Amino acid sequence: CNAMAAAELIQSLARDINCLAEENRSTRKRALQKITTAIVDASPPLEAEVLAAAWDGALRAPVLKLFGDAVEKNREMALTLTTGVVEKLPSLESTVPTLIPTIAARVGTTPFQETCEEVRLQLLELTQLTISRAPAQLAPYAKALGSVCASLATDSFPDVKRGVCPLVKGLAAAVPEAIGPHAPVLVRALAANLSHQHSKTRSVSLDAICALLLVDDSTLPDLADRLVILAMDHAPVVREQCTKLIGDLLVQLPDPALHYSRLLPVIVTGLSDDVPAAREVALAALRRA
Repeated sequence: CNAMAAAELIQSLARDINCLAEENRSTRKRALQKITTAIVDASPPLEAEVLAAAWDGALRAPVLKLFGDAVEKNREMALTLTTGVVEKLPSLESTVPTLIPTIAARVGTTPFQETCEEVRLQLLELTQLTISRAPAQLAPYAKALGSVCASLATDSFPDVKRGVCPLVKGLAAAVPEAIGPHAPVLVRALAANLSHQHSKTRSVSLDAICALLLVDDSTLPDLADRLVILAMDHAPVVREQCTKLIGDLLVQLPDPALHYSRLLPVIVTGLSDDVPAAREVALAALRRA
């Protein structure tokens, strides 16, 4: 029954699917609009299995190809359509093998193939959604995902620069062994943002770095000076967070004693902070260590 319904859906969209490859930009745009209405905005919603069969059987390849469309609006619409589908699919098993390489082709290297910062943000959000929905399927794509994160960490668009940090944390939690070999490159990319003018960017970058250090601590010696500087940051929230995260590392690292000389100065700095809450965090961290 689901297969028959999917076949009927594909048949009803056949002309629009063919139009996705038309040379005329407006034709491609109209086709994307009609497919989105039929697939994502259907009322009542499509059965998940019907959606999956239509997506795998006819839609996925031509829609993903439009991530590289010459027209920004069409790329944006293709991403919106794909995101809506990824949210609804019962499984991403057949989608991940083509989706992640397609995303990596757009933002996995610098300079970015994707020139629009808002579309890069969409690509980032789609990657985050994929990681949250399909953590068990990510290991084979750790290298591509690592390249995406390392490249996006250099983005000049603040929303992307910050948004990549929870993405990195999600990868470190989902596939620690697979992301481990790529952790040093990611740490170096994120470390450049520890001196960013916005305190929020410094804060989330440090959070992501600490998640990576729990996977691979080989870059910690290179970070020691930056951590001490963050412990004296002009923003109290950054100082407090730095102290707390370093305190967590002192407890959670496989062999924290190896890094006492690098991490304890951060805690000691926090003990003399002029903000009482920050001093309390430092004292608690010292007691735990």
